[in-house]
Amino acid sequence: MSLSPTPSQPDPTTSHNLGDENAALRRQLQDTQEELREATQEVPKRPFTTRTLGRAIRWLVSCFESISSLTAEADRRVIAAAEGIVDPPPITDEDVELATARNRTFTGYQLLIEVAPQIPDLMKKPNSNELKSYIKRLQAGANSGRTDNNSRLKWEVAKWINDAYKLGPAERLSTEDRDNRGFQHDICGELLAPIDIDWNDLTVREDIRNGTSEVIPITSRKVFSAVTGSFW
Repeated sequence: MSLSPTPSQPDPTTSHNLGDENAALRRQLQDTQEELREATQEVPKRPFTTRTLGRAIRWLVSCFESISSLTAEADRRVIAAAEGIVDPPPITDEDVELATARNRTFTGYQLLIEVAPQIPDLMKKPNSNELKSYIKRLQAGANSGRTDNNSRLKWEVAKWINDAYKLGPAERLSTEDRDNRGFQHDICGELLAPIDIDWNDLTVREDIRNGTSEVIPITSRKVFSAVTGSFW
């Protein structure tokens, strides 16, 4: 009695390999589809508001002055011109300082109306409530932007000093907090110290750290390309 040939059985090793390959291909396809969805999905944009516009004020207009002080100086000049009042030439040091401050403030106003061109029209309206509301929103944005900038500086300044001065592990400034910063730190203190003092003089350095020597921040050495000289 002849036996009919037995059908060949599939190799279990080959079958297992094919199953793994198919599963891997399906996972790759799913990953690719997910990446495609994420790439083509539109990210919702925040509406551009007056407060958003205000975030640029500290970068483009004025680092320190309030927006209301800028518009107040513009109003002062408009009223003076209408009444034929001319600022007298400065004579004393106080006069020069006042004239310089006013010109600086008015320059800030001119920059302000480039950023926020609606302001001149609002200033012409007899009812000041709309102008006050607009300035309030701008100022809130400016304050918020400055807070964010200061928060980033904690990391940026530490990284820059660590890299620029090639500080070792024990000397490096932490990017997580502000401990050991300012005048108490030799490098930070040198950058912050007024340009017309000798930071290498240990007596002067100690006076600054103790608060017995006045320090004017705008004359800090970091503001100038040279490391020595006289601010005046």
